[in-house]
Amino acid sequence: MCFEVALKIVNAQNLREFHLNFSYNPSIVELVEGELDKKILSSSGGGTGDEFDYLLTNPYSGTGVLGRYVFRVVGRGNTTISLFNPHLINASGNPILVTAQDCSVRILKLGDYSYFVHIVESQLNNLQVDYTALDSQYNRMSQEYEDLQLQYDNLTDYYHRLNSSYNQLESTYQGVYDSYNELQGDNATLEKELKDTRNFLLVAVAGIVVMLIVFYQTTFRK
Repeated sequence: MCFEVALKIVNAQNLREFHLNFSYNPSIVELVEGELDKKILSSSGGGTGDEFDYLLTNPYSGTGVLGRYVFRVVGRGNTTISLFNPHLINASGNPILVTAQDCSVRILKLGDYSYFVHIVESQLNNLQVDYTALDSQYNRMSQEYEDLQLQYDNLTDYYHRLNSSYNQLESTYQGVYDSYNELQGDNATLEKELKDTRNFLLVAVAGIVVMLIVFYQTTFRK
């Protein structure tokens, strides 16, 4: 006989792609077939792939049954049906953190409709996509990024203002330096003119003195 295992996802956020592989004891049960849930496919606009590897047309967020898988009983004993290394990928192409819960099956008796399948732990039905903690971490990191971006923008603005002040000071310094050079040139010219004037005055005074001496000698010796 056969029994069905429903694969459930909880708190999925932007699920776009998944790759599933079941692990179990093949001497006790065997996987017959599987079918993806029509509700999830409908809300996501369908997609491409099969019941084990599928790409949704639009991302899916929420809680629901991802697919239903039929197993056939082939022997007695206990087996765990679990997901082996499942891969769930979000709309950004990044892996989604997955916490998978296994399902334990105990086959007590085989025969024509005389078997009993007891689900000890129906944990496989509650495949946990533990996205809440990841989403909280993402929001916190996004806030930290925004704060850092704001600090960067403020520092960039402060740098531009300092750079503008520096350019103004450099321009002022260059103007003062040019004025200083001009004053040095004017001072040298003025010193030269004063020296020439002094020499001229000395020559003129000497000439006047000579003229006075000559005039004195000429006038008073007679």
